[in-house]
Amino acid sequence: MPRILLSGLLLFSLGLHAQKIADFRFSYDPVGQSLPTLIHQAESNFPVTVFYKKAWIDSIRAVSVPDNKFLSILQASLSNSGFRITIKDDYYLFIYPDDELITGLGINPFEEAQVKETWVEIGDQAKMQPGVPTKLTGYVSDATGEVIPGVTISVDDGGSGTISSPLGYYQLELLPGNHAITYNYLGFESEQKKIKLYSQGTLNINLYEETSVLEEITVEEGGARDRLTNTSLGKSDLSIYAINKMPAFMGESDVIKSITILPGVSVTGESSSYISVRGGNYDQNLILMNDIPIYNPSHLLGFFSVFNPDMVSKVSLYKGSVPARYESRASSVLDVKLSPRASSPFMAYGGIGILTSSLGAKGKVLDDKLTYTVGSRATYSDWVLNAVPDKDAKTSAANFWDFNSVIEYQVNSKNSVKGTFYKAKDSFQFSEDTTYSYDQVGFSLAWNHLFSNDLLYNLTVSHSDYQYETEGDAQNYQFLLKNGIQQSGIQNNLTFSRGMHALEAGVHLNRFITSPGSMEPNSQNSLVVPTTLSEEHAVTVSGYLEDEVKLTESLRARVGLRYTNYQLLGPLTTYTYAPDSPRNETTTTGEISYDQNEKIANYHGMEPRASISYLFPWATLKLGYNRLYQFQHLISNSISVTPLDQWKLSDQFIKPVISDQLALGVFRNFQDNTLEASVEGYVKHYQNLIEYKNGANIVLNESLEQVLISGEGKAWGLEFLLAKNKGKTQGWFSYAYSRTFIRTQSRHIEERINDGAWYPYYSDRPHNISLSLDHKITNRWSMGVNFKYASGRPVSAPAARFVVDNVTVAYFNERNGERIPDYHRADISLTHENKVKKNQQFRSKWVISVYNLYARKNAYSIFFKNSPGAPAQPYKLTIAGAMIPSLTYKFEFN
Repeated sequence: MPRILLSGLLLFSLGLHAQKIADFRFSYDPVGQSLPTLIHQAESNFPVTVFYKKAWIDSIRAVSVPDNKFLSILQASLSNSGFRITIKDDYYLFIYPDDELITGLGINPFEEAQVKETWVEIGDQAKMQPGVPTKLTGYVSDATGEVIPGVTISVDDGGSGTISSPLGYYQLELLPGNHAITYNYLGFESEQKKIKLYSQGTLNINLYEETSVLEEITVEEGGARDRLTNTSLGKSDLSIYAINKMPAFMGESDVIKSITILPGVSVTGESSSYISVRGGNYDQNLILMNDIPIYNPSHLLGFFSVFNPDMVSKVSLYKGSVPARYESRASSVLDVKLSPRASSPFMAYGGIGILTSSLGAKGKVLDDKLTYTVGSRATYSDWVLNAVPDKDAKTSAANFWDFNSVIEYQVNSKNSVKGTFYKAKDSFQFSEDTTYSYDQVGFSLAWNHLFSNDLLYNLTVSHSDYQYETEGDAQNYQFLLKNGIQQSGIQNNLTFSRGMHALEAGVHLNRFITSPGSMEPNSQNSLVVPTTLSEEHAVTVSGYLEDEVKLTESLRARVGLRYTNYQLLGPLTTYTYAPDSPRNETTTTGEISYDQNEKIANYHGMEPRASISYLFPWATLKLGYNRLYQFQHLISNSISVTPLDQWKLSDQFIKPVISDQLALGVFRNFQDNTLEASVEGYVKHYQNLIEYKNGANIVLNESLEQVLISGEGKAWGLEFLLAKNKGKTQGWFSYAYSRTFIRTQSRHIEERINDGAWYPYYSDRPHNISLSLDHKITNRWSMGVNFKYASGRPVSAPAARFVVDNVTVAYFNERNGERIPDYHRADISLTHENKVKKNQQFRSKWVISVYNLYARKNAYSIFFKNSPGAPAQPYKLTIAGAMIPSLTYKFEFN
């Protein structure tokens, strides 16, 4: 099937290129159009690429020719202009200066100053008040009319500037007079408008995707200067452009693995999609997909993430100074935005790889008011397992599929609606007797209403349902074990901007339902006894207020406060325990039954979140603090998520995790914002971290409070980042030194680990080094390189063993006293693209990649086996211990 599909695509591509450039004909007479506009129309309709410099031909207009052929119009329009045309390979056209003609005509097209400047007049000159600031507002959209959020907007005075809102709206306070305003967004050409501002007015901007011209192509992540002036501390943004340039496992770009190049971010294992941020546990990260909470971000044992890269537009990671609008997790927020951006009524896209394939479509219909995108991925990895010379591998299986859709409807200039739907299923089987699977489904519906140019209202409804199960097929022990968690939420948000202030406020309501577990026999011959644990129900009500204020040209601050009230509700039956005693079976005194919606436990508190930045002539200094509450806990006895893990809500015994973080950072740009450097330091304090008693059993345990204990945590670290954002070679280098410790202090011996002393937390990995480079070899060829190093994570090693009733029991005298070997890996990729122009009808690329270039056998985990006459011996489990090459073909056409 893949071979047939690939052949069809190649035939389709050949059909598009059957004509030559001399045959391309317009259906109308474009006389009077500027030549850049004419070229843009030609590249939108014909398979042709034109290389030129805009300043040379911006003032030249198209002339009329009898046949309306593109080449004829271009040749006639450039006649006696001082420029020549050269055609290469029938589809590439070069416009360049003729030195002899230029000398004879006495002009110099290289001097852009000689090109006539166009000024845009804004407002009413009769209403102009010199010296009194006036307001300039507008929307930024792409060539299709879709609004673009996050566009960096700067003014020639160097101090003014802003970023477009989620609806693409922006506002500037400027003095009347002449200004040059520049609009930057990654993956789009920079746009500059020179305006004569008289009074309040509107300026709407269209940005175009980057195209190839004669000069060197440079890409600037249009926020290099903005990152100096804003108040964000510990925030990192990655566009899908940057993500796609990184080498990826099996050629599939990956959101989760791409952010691990950032300092302070590491994965929990070789194939894991769970991340640790600044030493936090992997359940301490709030992961959102268009406001849908994601409880498991992994596919195929963690080798892929749940985010379809064909639909992702932007990724934001908050490691500190988390904005008040986000609900709480104790370490970070990963906010992934999917976009329905489309440039035509219908466009198809997809990819074919060794392990996975993808297919999707997007478009713009109903007079461009409704935009949509749908996409799906699936894997066919069983053939790889069947090729492994191992009996257990041959009888194993692993697969997944997912589906995404995003639909946005622009009702009018003040209202828009956006809906997102996501569904996924994973299944993997080890040998023949056990199958693990999990399903995720979620949706969000957002309504945005613009009351005025200053006031935006957002209403978002979301739901997330994550269910996972284990199916056993051992003789006489056939069973089906199920667990799950659901979250439903309503968000009301207001954004108000005026003068120096940008205010945000809102009220959020969330409801949680966890299914701790149920087991039932899966065969008539099974000896399994049916067991079902009671569900947990909880609600949170939150309110927040935040103000980002520009105090002076150099000083900015963001001050926010979030209040959350959490209640665990019935129906539920819980145990009671003797006072001043450890919780175990022997100290149980009775039970309490709670009715429907009866309050069982209640926690509430303020979460202050603040940051301040000061722009010195030599650098920017930023200081930030935030407090975060977390009411959901992933109970696990492994370093990566498995179907045996379960989510647990805070109750009267297990309190919410509370983290306080203070961070300080210095930021500086070099060489006209080509290089960015930053150093950030932080300290964190944790309350109520989850820890486990020795020998804790978490599966189908109706009294988890008997095996869980509360700990105090502390963490600190120093992070360094150097990024190059322009030129043929771009990339990032990061280094982080961080430590995370925990201690459990109690009067009861069974609730003290390591005798109450501080010891390394499971995510404590002191040294982390990341390097990611992308080099543009030609306009079509590029190469990417990744390197990752991390200290080994802590593990507990048995000090001795005992035999009790013919059963060997390991004895551990120190928790997390040893470490697995250090982790390091290099990846490389080579990409060939045929997209070198705007609105090309057929675009494709080939990606050749090698994962684990030097075949490092990194330890996924360490196991200990009995050895006669000696202590238990360690054995290393390696998931990807070989060099893994891949070839992927991506395409897009309309």
